[in-house]
Amino acid sequence: MKGHEYARAQVKTHLAATVGTRLAAIRAALSVSTPTNPAAGAYLLADALPTDPNLYPAVVVMSTGAPRIRRQSVTASGDSADFIVVYDLRVVVACRVDSAGGEEAASRDRDRLLLAVRESLLGRANLPADLEMVVGDLAEETGAAAQDLRGRPLAAGQVTFSVAVLETLAASPAPDALEESEIDMTGYGRDVDDITPN
Repeated sequence: MKGHEYARAQVKTHLAATVGTRLAAIRAALSVSTPTNPAAGAYLLADALPTDPNLYPAVVVMSTGAPRIRRQSVTASGDSADFIVVYDLRVVVACRVDSAGGEEAASRDRDRLLLAVRESLLGRANLPADLEMVVGDLAEETGAAAQDLRGRPLAAGQVTFSVAVLETLAASPAPDALEESEIDMTGYGRDVDDITPN
């Protein structure tokens, strides 16, 4: 099977390939110059925001669970099978307040980057055939100020959604054949009161 790492890595690759173009179009439509496109290394598979200030604006793909697994097919032996595994993911975007020029500017930059991420997730380009975005449950959150692990202020937001991945459970290896062996059994009569092993 493929697991959380596969689902997250495919989403990260997809975002890295599409967010920059979407963000450039958003900046052009608004006649603004910020935020800059996230650097290639700013697309991360992580469980927290980066500590390196050079990795902002950041796009972090996090996994929050796999709440549903549904069998798709079973082989004739009944052993291996195809499953659809649904993964709940969170993509966090964050812009630094200090490099944006203040809280208001960082908040606007966050909104623009979040919109580019949303548009990228709603498109299928660059996704493998075995992965499908479940866009019906896509939700966004912005709001309260955030900080990175070093206490630097950020404007952050997140998109939560699910992806469905077609995965195969490989057939189990055949168990080793049992070897024939002899077992010595010692019998005792009913009148024996004490049984002491040899």
